[in-house]
Amino acid sequence: MNEVESARASSGQAGNYSPELTDGAPWQRNNMKNLKHITVATLALCSVLGSAQTYLRNRDHTEPGMHARYGGGVYLGPPRLDVTSSLIYAGGGIENFSVQRFLRSTEGDEWTNTELENLRYTYGREKVRLWERAFDFAVADSARRATDEGITIPIPSMRGRRLAMALVNAGIDENHRFTAETWMDRTVSNSVHKKVLDDLDLQYGPDATGDFHQISNRMFYDLAMHLNMDQIKLAWFN
Repeated sequence: MNEVESARASSGQAGNYSPELTDGAPWQRNNMKNLKHITVATLALCSVLGSAQTYLRNRDHTEPGMHARYGGGVYLGPPRLDVTSSLIYAGGGIENFSVQRFLRSTEGDEWTNTELENLRYTYGREKVRLWERAFDFAVADSARRATDEGITIPIPSMRGRRLAMALVNAGIDENHRFTAETWMDRTVSNSVHKKVLDDLDLQYGPDATGDFHQISNRMFYDLAMHLNMDQIKLAWFN
């Protein structure tokens, strides 16, 4: 079934679709092409709006009254490994993961360059440089720690805007705020998250671990605003 058929089937109009129009006169083909663009855009908008509301469900699964090291919500449920694998793939794989590559693959060069410059202006170039290294390390270390715990990373299933929105949604706590701590709990599990924090402390020092969370909170909030996810609030630690 092609995209037009899928769109009509989902709207209950499948019986009115005439396949022969795609091979008809030029004006018919143009009309079908326009319809295809309209229906694809409509489906994309519905997908975006649906994803933007996921936080309403996510917040119900953080533990009331529990807070992580930097004040984020604590999630003790099963991790969203489909989001994890898609993030790793978008960033270049476990061995070559880069947060810059991930951002450029989902949001493009213009937004990524602007965001990085804004972060450098706010936190300083050296802190943002170290944040990138810590982020890359955290993702690779999370995959290694997850494997050690017998967790199987599935085949990637998301990319682009859908992946970006899923990552933001994964970090929403009970207060509607994105925090890197909730995000890590949901993408790799709470137990793996704790081990990665210890590894970050050993690799870069506790201050750099704090900077990793602080700058990640800001970056993902900015990403949420870029994605028109206006319900998301900025974490206190930013």
